[in-house]
Amino acid sequence: MQAPGRPKSRTDPRGGDEDQRAAAYCSCLAYFGSYEIQGDVIAHRVDASLFPTWTGTLPERLFTGRGNELLLRTPPSEKSGVTVVNEISWKREVPGQDS
Repeated sequence: MQAPGRPKSRTDPRGGDEDQRAAAYCSCLAYFGSYEIQGDVIAHRVDASLFPTWTGTLPERLFTGRGNELLLRTPPSEKSGVTVVNEISWKREVPGQDS
């Protein structure tokens, strides 16, 4: 996943300008592994991640699905006195149907 409007880098990920590498790192999220569903919660077993501290973790997300859409939400957390819930949604494109 990546931030909208993420700028293209002019350098290789292993070299180049430190600020460009930092901007690339901060605007992308990537991990892989397996998952398990229990009720309305999905737990991702993170085998490896762009963020090394996520590797080997089991983050849980609430999920809902409606038709061709899937929505994942993080549990509420507090940051600087503000409650934060992150969410991401996907929509499956079905050939022959309007988006």
